[in-house]
Amino acid sequence: MSISFQYCIFLQSGAFLFSSAGNFIQFRFYINSCQAVLRRPLTMATAKLAKPNMKNLLTSRLKVEGIIGAVLTMSAAMAWKFGVQEPRKTKYAEFYKNYDAEADFEMMRKNNVFQCVDAEGNINTDF
Repeated sequence: MSISFQYCIFLQSGAFLFSSAGNFIQFRFYINSCQAVLRRPLTMATAKLAKPNMKNLLTSRLKVEGIIGAVLTMSAAMAWKFGVQEPRKTKYAEFYKNYDAEADFEMMRKNNVFQCVDAEGNINTDF
């Protein structure tokens, strides 16, 4: 009996040679020898596979993924509001409770921050 093999698969424990008729030979490698075993043709199971549900697939997936997206969006928005915005609002409120804009302006004027007014309060016109 002569079988022409078309495919060969090598694994760590052996190799498989496949023919077009579905027969295959399994080679098992040992430390000092090699054993070849002829196997029967590969057959499909007799039970039919269930058909995939393709009708209304997009609609059903959009419902699930829409709900997941909405939940993730709302949780991210709530995390941003209570994790970033609220602490920032309280820090600004604490800063402006004791902030004196006139004293800040006078300090900047005395340190010559402005170009149009010098430290004594004279208006500078040569800029």
